[in-house]
Amino acid sequence: FAQIAQPSTEIKANYLLTTLDLGLNKQRNHPAPIHFNFAFAEPLYPTTTTVDYRDYLQSLKNWQIATHPFTQIIHRDSSRLPLDESLTNKKVLIIAGKMASIKQAKAVVQFAKQNNMPLFADIQSSQRGATNAFNYYDLLLINETFKNQLQQADVIIQFGEQLVSKRLMTFMNTFHGELYLVKKGDERIDPNHQLDKRFDCNATDWIDAQTISATSSCHNWHKTLQQSDEQLSKQVIAPFLALQPL
Repeated sequence: FAQIAQPSTEIKANYLLTTLDLGLNKQRNHPAPIHFNFAFAEPLYPTTTTVDYRDYLQSLKNWQIATHPFTQIIHRDSSRLPLDESLTNKKVLIIAGKMASIKQAKAVVQFAKQNNMPLFADIQSSQRGATNAFNYYDLLLINETFKNQLQQADVIIQFGEQLVSKRLMTFMNTFHGELYLVKKGDERIDPNHQLDKRFDCNATDWIDAQTISATSSCHNWHKTLQQSDEQLSKQVIAPFLALQPL
């Protein structure tokens, strides 16, 4: 069952599609009827006013010409789980949320490190202190230059539960690339209604299925982001800590 919000341009057009996709996925996992309850405001009959919704529907332009759901939900037993090297030569940002086990969390950290991908560890993640994690990404997201550099990413891959950082969620809402979620189960973890792919499997299963080769441009992009993190640490964090009483 899902209560569909009353139609409004204040709600993303994607909302209805992601809700339908999630409902159909739940039906696949637990065969049963699907109940969607739609609420409509009066008047229920046509008016003489014509509204142009083309700008509102811009977020659906790719879906309108595609042959797959807005959010593709890919299962562990599916032959589509390997990405057919689609991450090769792409700039990828890894986001680690809270995960089911330390083993899976460490696997995500190692995956990011091996493939030279920037890693943002959510405050709920057990890997917040990982050596290759960006310690100050939440502060860096205030900076327009850093956000513009981050927008160069082709793909964001989120592992695990819902994220805490409002700044990170706001950035993801404006992100122009593809957004993937790797999380086993059918719990809704897509507050911005923008997921391109959801992999219904554990992090370790997904990682084991990947074959990736990064290029020098990806390495240089990662290095530029790292320099911003290090600069913030030296110019802001370290001086601040030095002034604090022991």
